[in-house]
Amino acid sequence: MSGMKRTSLIFCMGLILLLAGACSREEPEEPRKPSKIVVPIIQAYNSDFQSSPTREKTASNPPAAPGASEAAVLPNQPAVLPSSETQENRVTGQEGIYRVRKGETLWQIAGRGEVYGDSSKWPSLLRNNVPLLGEIKTAEDLQHKVLPEGLDLKYATSEEAAEQSKNLDQNLWVVNVLSAQTLAKIVPPTIELIRHGYHAYVIGTNVKGEEWMRLRVGFFRNRAEAVEEGKKVLSLLHRTRNWVVKVNPKELEEFGGY
Repeated sequence: MSGMKRTSLIFCMGLILLLAGACSREEPEEPRKPSKIVVPIIQAYNSDFQSSPTREKTASNPPAAPGASEAAVLPNQPAVLPSSETQENRVTGQEGIYRVRKGETLWQIAGRGEVYGDSSKWPSLLRNNVPLLGEIKTAEDLQHKVLPEGLDLKYATSEEAAEQSKNLDQNLWVVNVLSAQTLAKIVPPTIELIRHGYHAYVIGTNVKGEEWMRLRVGFFRNRAEAVEEGKKVLSLLHRTRNWVVKVNPKELEEFGGY
């Protein structure tokens, strides 16, 4: 009987460990391959954006800002508005400045062709406008909250972005702060990092058929520098785990200047 009890006990322990692993929804750390480059896949405006959030509604985009319990992947880029409309939104003679129209959000503005043409670059708008937006209330749908009409937002022009990326040279090391499938887990820490001066950005990837969002901080000259900064990020966000990775030049070019 003692033998049967031991066998049952071992079986139960194994089942518990299996179930615990299944409940964990954080993407596993990217494997380290030293011989190869790993290709991975904002003073304050106190209105707190009381207007109701709006969502992108284009034929090519899925509904944005899912709830915390929903899987949230980075959508496709929104359609570029006609030049006759977009021209009204720009401050004449001030390249790199965008004047907010009624009902617009960070997500929508980042997706406009004359800004970034990519809604997922909304963290860049936040980072470039910390004096205006830096103390707004942290929320998982912040990027979809309506901004005050007439607000002038600074954005990085393509020329500025190219120059900044060039200055970074081959600083290909980044800290993968966390990976998640919901905006509730990705957006608040992104805002916190930006408030503390970090170059935080969000990139989408597919892992074994599942869509994930990766929150990253860059860009560092070497692994040791990234590891050291990663420790500070852990302390700031009260987390226990992150990892560093060497990204490909394309990721540096896409996010380094924004």
